[in-house]
Amino acid sequence: MKPSRILVVEDDKTYGKLLQSTLADEGFIVSVAENGSAALELLTTDQVDLIISDVKMPKLDGYEFLHELKNSISTRNTPVIMLTGSYNASQVEFWSNELGAKAFITKTGHYKEIIKKVKEILSSTDIE
Repeated sequence: MKPSRILVVEDDKTYGKLLQSTLADEGFIVSVAENGSAALELLTTDQVDLIISDVKMPKLDGYEFLHELKNSISTRNTPVIMLTGSYNASQVEFWSNELGAKAFITKTGHYKEIIKKVKEILSSTDIE
């Protein structure tokens, strides 16, 4: 079985690199984009199995990015996990669900929680 490809969309370079490293240690192939605009550009040439996106980002925030993904034929079925460091997590969770995210996780959670959710979503998704 080929390794799953994950795109991390995160403007905090340190957090993005740590998440990339953690996921790579689990056997995933991981790309990182620093905002929603850069991620959309990357997705024109690369296909991924799952996207992990921060909510608050410059240029194109996580909500706008998720909206663009769900309105594109090529990415509408790609599962998305939304991340936030916001203290108003319930509002972020509501909007993430409304826009079609598969899951929502706060950045205060441990990386093991993210890995568990990634594996859960990928195992329930048909990856060819």
